[in-house]
Amino acid sequence: MIIVSVCGMAAATIGLITNIAGLFFTPVAEEFSVLRGSVSMTVTICNIVMAIGGIATSKLLTEKTLRPMIILAGVVSAGATALLGITSGIVSMYILNALRGFAGGMLSFVFITVIVNNWFRKNVALITSIALGCSGIAGALFSPIVSGIIDSLGWRSGYFAVGGIMLLLFLPSMFFIPCIDPHTRSFTAYGEEEKTSRTSVLKETGLPDERKADILLFIMCVTYTIFINILTALPQHFPGVAESYGVNSSTGVTMLSFSMIANSAGKIMLGALIDRIGTRKAVSIFSVFVAAGTALLFIRQDMIMITGAVLFGLVYSLAAVAPVELTKDSFGLELYTKTYPVISMTGTISNAVFSAAVGFINDMTHGYNEVLMMMGVGIIGAFMMVLFMYRRISHKKVIS
Repeated sequence: MIIVSVCGMAAATIGLITNIAGLFFTPVAEEFSVLRGSVSMTVTICNIVMAIGGIATSKLLTEKTLRPMIILAGVVSAGATALLGITSGIVSMYILNALRGFAGGMLSFVFITVIVNNWFRKNVALITSIALGCSGIAGALFSPIVSGIIDSLGWRSGYFAVGGIMLLLFLPSMFFIPCIDPHTRSFTAYGEEEKTSRTSVLKETGLPDERKADILLFIMCVTYTIFINILTALPQHFPGVAESYGVNSSTGVTMLSFSMIANSAGKIMLGALIDRIGTRKAVSIFSVFVAAGTALLFIRQDMIMITGAVLFGLVYSLAAVAPVELTKDSFGLELYTKTYPVISMTGTISNAVFSAAVGFINDMTHGYNEVLMMMGVGIIGAFMMVLFMYRRISHKKVIS
């Protein structure tokens, strides 16, 4: 039930708040007579405030606040989403996106990974990837449904539907997460019997001074997260990419849906691969696939673009699962709650800024070639950061 609960949270907060946002860009822009970049700014605002919500989680989450936080944040984020359907202008959409972003952020990456790291001691990367992978499942499953609602009933009805679905997805967590640390309620974490000792990620037990003082390693981890989250801003614009290339209009929606499938499957595969061969090798392999997908998106043929979208969709796993594992490899569980919220925040803000930037670049250039070239630079930069990080980690182990 813990797995079901965190999967529902990921589907609602990441899958339905951000991963299908692109479906609303064009119809909202047309009705309000604004640029597509102005509408995509709603995602920027939402994601920036979502990052702040994640930081708030690390400060406010306790055993006493657990259930009230889940209920209040779940209701507010779903309600604000539904209220987007009655907005009369772009400014009110900005305000509601800030509200649902903060509430959703409190139940997003930081909350989910803290729960998973406390309740699971075996196959943690796989469990984390399954939970976060549900954001892609939600995107893949609900993209065509919401698109159909928008086409037949309008974008306002689309927001009503998304708000209702989000509330349903939050229900398991409201009822079935009994506590943060299973020891407080006489439970045992999965796989704990295979460990000689256990440290809750809510407790600061300390690490060697050189690990705490390794600012350079922290900067590398932040830089990787920024690079890789820049790439996650693109898939929401796949419908626009297809339109700008003059290919079949349904190709863009198919690209978005397939990238969401790759989002989910990729996270699960990456988590299993990390448990099997380690973070560095697994992340490197996936980086090569994303780079290949970026190259294929330059070719203006339906099936090749769809294939490129599938490979590019693996970037979501590199943005969601990899930073969690990179943080633990770099700083250990004991410093996880101090370092990961900041790292996650920088990634979320990067995605937010470039979600709008991609729209504005398209408005200025009337195409996506420049955007795709920027994505190519991003994946190369992220790959190099991983190599530098593990070289430094290995060097520090040799010294110690």
